[in-house]
Order: sequence, then structure tokens, then C-alpha cells
Amino acid sequence: MDEKKKVGYEWWLGLGAPTKIVAPMVDASELAFRQLTRKHGAELVYTQMFNSNVFVRDYTYREENFETCPGDRPLIVQFCGNDPETLLAAAKMVEDRCDAVDINLGCPQGIARRGHYGAFLMEELDLLHELVSTLAKGLKVPVTCKTRIYKDFDRSLRLCETLVNAGASMITIHGRTREEKGQLVKAADWETIRRIKEHFRGRVPVIANGGIESLQDYRRCLIETGCDGVMSSEGILENPSIFDESHNLPTQIEMAYEYLEQCHAHPVLHYRTIRSHLQRILYRFCSIHTELRDKIGLARELDEFSAIADECRHTSLLPENSHINYDAETWYKRHRNPANVHSGSMNAEIAMDTNKNGLLYYSCSDCNDTEDDDPLGFSIFG
Repeated sequence: MDEKKKVGYEWWLGLGAPTKIVAPMVDASELAFRQLTRKHGAELVYTQMFNSNVFVRDYTYREENFETCPGDRPLIVQFCGNDPETLLAAAKMVEDRCDAVDINLGCPQGIARRGHYGAFLMEELDLLHELVSTLAKGLKVPVTCKTRIYKDFDRSLRLCETLVNAGASMITIHGRTREEKGQLVKAADWETIRRIKEHFRGRVPVIANGGIESLQDYRRCLIETGCDGVMSSEGILENPSIFDESHNLPTQIEMAYEYLEQCHAHPVLHYRTIRSHLQRILYRFCSIHTELRDKIGLARELDEFSAIADECRHTSLLPENSHINYDAETWYKRHRNPANVHSGSMNAEIAMDTNKNGLLYYSCSDCNDTEDDDPLGFSIFG
């Protein structure tokens, strides 16, 4: 292995010490959306999670789902799996087109339990050590890990120590337990993240994940956790300019147009992905003018989606709608209720709920399979 490979802080500083980070997200971290977030301040972006077994054996799966371009850097590619050699084989297929490979240790869904990956590896410290050390020794690029916490801080620390001692160059901590998913989701535990960061201070970069809805949340999280960076997931789906510090930010409708421009430049494999993004970006309009929501659900071509954005803009400017505050209800806060929290927690985000029309939908930044929690296939439009 190349002895000059940069790892840990040397590698992170070489990337420009990124603090504004976009999570790997189910059916939502495609190239078009990644480029949109980069345009608005994101400094490090992940792909969605790829199943290492399928990635290795299925050429079509690789070619259709992993796409990048020269401007898509820094980039971390995330895999799930439980076999060291298979994970290594998958990672070596992308190591020349990314800046690091991440192991998903946070997916809490039943599909991960049955497949024996994600958050269901958290107790298997010997296996985790082997997974991380195999990639750390066998790749040209660093290996990183994204995981969750336990209610027991000492258990959380032992987990993270295992990952770092095995060679992880960076750890991202989602401040929720494996059980805090769907209707049981609680506030992100920034205090536990802060304690983990303090423990590893000076050793490896630690990234905080959970509870980031705005630029103000990002700044506050940096201060309160002391972490090296902050990762946004649900919040950035609605507002891809969360990390943008300029004074001339686009409106939500303008953001929809910008996303569709990226889709023209970087064609999206499934139109359901475009539907899901527009449903979030235009939520505050479609929740009031439900006919627009229904049209998004039927659209299949970029021209149709653009026409809906045109109609959304026109409808919002009609004199009879001048009294409507379209910012009153956002997708991120659509059913945000007080939550029982761990000590020190400050932010709650509801990941699974029922919208005004009785349709169930789910969002998870730790896994890109929604089989167990989303009978409608992730998008509320099916």
C-alpha cells in the first residue's frame, strides 16, 4: 500500500477542512442533487449507500447508480456489507473516483437487520475492526465510518474507539440510537456527540449529524459539539441552500428550477427521484395547492416538472393568494412535535409521519432502502 496515503487530519485538511457536509440519503443523493448542494455551499458530499454485494457482481447496478463528474469533489462513496473482502472489492472499484470510502453502520431498518449490515453490526466489534482495517490497508483512499449512538455513553465510546483503532480516518456520529427511527425518532443528542468529539480531540475528525434545519443550526452545532464538521440530511432535502452564506439566496421555486437544470446536465435514472426532491422543495406550496402536488405525482418528464414549477410560481403570485404565508409550514417542520430526548439534546426531527392527505412517507439518511417503513416506495406519490 502507498505509504504516502494521507489519513486522518492530514487527509481532512487536504480536502480543505470541510465543515458543511451533505449526508448519504435514500434515493436522493444522485449527482444532480449533489451538484446543486455544492453550488450552494456544501463542501463535502456523499453518494447514497450502495450494497457491496450487488455492486461487485452487477455491472448494470454499478453503471446506473454510481455516476460522478470532474466537479463532483470532494466525494465520499458509502457502502454497506459485512464481508471484509467483498467490501474491499466494491471499494476498489471506486477508489480512483472519490476521496474516501465510508462504511454504513447506521441503517436501522429491517432490511439491514436481515442483511446483517448497517446499525446491526454495532455490537460486533471484532467484525467491525476487521472491516475497517481491511479497507484501511487495502485502499488508496481513506476509510471513514458513519454510525449511531447508544444510550450508554461508554458503549458508544467503545464502538467509536474500535473504528478509530482499526484505521478509520473520520467518524460521523448520528446522534440517535438504532431504535430511534420512524415514529420513535427523538431529538438528536448533541451532548453525546460533544463528549465523543472531546474524547477524540486531535486524533481524527468527528462529524456531527442530526437536527440541522438551517444555517443557524449548523453554526450552533459546530459551537455546541465542538465537532470538525456538521452533516445535514432531511433539512437539506427541502432547502439545498442550507449551507449558503450569501445574501442573495434563491426562493424555493427558484431552487426547484435550479434542481431541474442540474437534472438536464446530469440525467436522473428514476423520475421518482425527481418527484421526491420537488415534493420537498415545493412542499410549502403543494401542501396548500394540492392540485400541484397531484400533478407532480403524475409527471414523468423534465418538461412536465418544469411546467409544474411555472404553475407554482404563477399560483403563488395570484392576487387572491397574496394573504398566504407560504413559509408558515415547511416540510422539515410538517409534524414536528416535542420529543423525549437524551441529556443535552436540542433538536427534534420527525422522520416518519402522515401528511395532510393521509399518505405515509419515510426518510432515512442512514439507509437507502425503505421496504419496512414506506409501503409507498419512499415518495408519497409512489
